[in-house]
Amino acid sequence: MVNKQQFTSEIIAPKTHKVVVYFVNETELAALERGSISSLYLTFGLALLSIFSSFAIVLFSTPISSDRVFDVFVIVASVSLISSIVLLTIWRRTDDEITSIIHTIKKRFPEGEQLESTVRYDIDFDEKSIISDPEE
Repeated sequence: MVNKQQFTSEIIAPKTHKVVVYFVNETELAALERGSISSLYLTFGLALLSIFSSFAIVLFSTPISSDRVFDVFVIVASVSLISSIVLLTIWRRTDDEITSIIHTIKKRFPEGEQLESTVRYDIDFDEKSIISDPEE
C-alpha cells in the first residue's frame, strides 16, 4: 500500500510596493518562448570571430611549409572573418522582436490607468503567509 502524505506549501512574499499584471495573448507568449532570430546572428557571428582569431594566431605565429595547408588556413580565416562581420552587422541592424513584443504588451496598460489601478488594488504582505493544501 502506498502511504499518502499530506503536502503543504507555504508562500512567503516580501513586501512590494505594487503588483502590475500584464495581459499577454498566445501569439506573443509563443514568440517570447521561441526567442528572437537576432540572437542567432550574434551567436554565430561571435563563434566565427573566434574561429578567425584562432586561425589568424596560427598563421602569424607558426611557419607553415606546405603551400596547400597555408592556403587552407588563409581561406578559412578570411571566410570566417567576412562571415562574422556580416552576421554581427545584421545582428546590430535587426530590430529585436522580443523588445518590440514587450513594448507592445506594456503599451496596453496606459500610465494613468496604471497609477489608478495600483492604488486601488495595493496588496500588503506584511505578516501574512498563504498556505495551500492540495487535499482541500
